[in-house]
Amino acid sequence: MPGGPQPAAVTTEQAKLALILGIISWFLCGLPTGIPAVLVGRKAIRQIKQSRGRYKGEEIALAGMVLGYASSALWLVFLVGGYFLFRTAAKQTEDSEASVVGTIHQINAAEASYAAIYSGSSGRIYANSLAMLGPGSSGTCVGSGTREYACLMTGPLVEPDCREPHWCVLNEYKFQIQTHYSSASRDMDYAISATPIEGRGGSKNFCSTGDGMVRAADFFLFSLDAGYDPETCHRLRPIEKGG
Repeated sequence: MPGGPQPAAVTTEQAKLALILGIISWFLCGLPTGIPAVLVGRKAIRQIKQSRGRYKGEEIALAGMVLGYASSALWLVFLVGGYFLFRTAAKQTEDSEASVVGTIHQINAAEASYAAIYSGSSGRIYANSLAMLGPGSSGTCVGSGTREYACLMTGPLVEPDCREPHWCVLNEYKFQIQTHYSSASRDMDYAISATPIEGRGGSKNFCSTGDGMVRAADFFLFSLDAGYDPETCHRLRPIEKGG
């Protein structure tokens, strides 16, 4: 009857649901219950304020909203951070692979010069190791070089020990040259091989031959333990037109 004792306020189910959703959101990194916890919590608070004392649980609803906001914000930080880490790694891989292609072009140019200088009437002659393109044990080029050490390149790729089966490293890739008779050209040819150092570098193996074309294969399909021969290199996917 009017003026009699008012029934005790009860906790609204919406507030309880908001808290449950907020707690669950922390086990799901904000998805898919973080935002629903916020929406249900706001609805619960509005319901409590409009109930004229019939409902309670505003603190519970607010706790669910805070948990939902916090878990969603954390998820967003991870999402944005992961995106930027992925973009950074992709850019590093792109730069690394572009550097490898540039190095292969330099080796191709050195091999072309070697062939022009030392080939004779019996056929084309290529340097059968990276070391042969370098200055030898002296580390410096004196005069025009020799057939053994042609002084056409310098640096870590043409050290005296850069001979098959040894790989020589530049940045995050290792390089090697092999020479073989090519049935396609019916003459000698070479194959430059470049493969990422395990756990570093890019995602592709690269090779090139006397045609100057750089070709590639996905590193994750198979690792490269031994260098390519020219015919195997020719079967790989070209990444650009030959020089």
